[in-house]
Amino acid sequence: MADLAAQLQKNLGAGRNRAGIIATKPSELAEKLKQLESWLLDGVSARLEFSENIFLGSTDAAPRTGFLFPGQGSPTHLDGGLWRRRFESVRELYSRAELPVAGDEISTRVMQPAVVTASLAALKVLSELGLTADAAIGHSLGEISALHWAGAFEEETLLRLARVRGAAMVDLGSPTGMMLAIAAPWPDVLP
Repeated sequence: MADLAAQLQKNLGAGRNRAGIIATKPSELAEKLKQLESWLLDGVSARLEFSENIFLGSTDAAPRTGFLFPGQGSPTHLDGGLWRRRFESVRELYSRAELPVAGDEISTRVMQPAVVTASLAALKVLSELGLTADAAIGHSLGEISALHWAGAFEEETLLRLARVRGAAMVDLGSPTGMMLAIAAPWPDVLP
């Protein structure tokens, strides 16, 4: 499915209609594509069926894509899962990341580097498939992944930041971590 989506994104020219479908198996996708086709044949230009996970829109604007990087609590595999088996770049990344094979999947010491590594792996796969974004944002831990995507620092720095951040949350706070928000310009916060 990922290869099909990437190929379609690269080869389809700009068009007026845009659609999104969420399907868990090929037969469900085929059924939803038929529904989408019937809407288009009936002249429907916009429709949102949240209960059916079918979305249709129409615009003359060029499509834009944004990446959303997740925070801790996002499911991830410490070994890279399927993507590691399929993409050499992901295998290399997980080898460099040196995540524990088995670890406490609640501890920020383990999961923060794991989530960041999974985000880097996703970026590698998307890049290999030719998919890019116009903007990126991150939720909590994902903010530093978004900063990396924006070119603020290199991959190794991102991995180091995640390890240090995760360890600091365990060593300096409660086992589940905590956050401090400071409402001041960054120069005022420097030691």
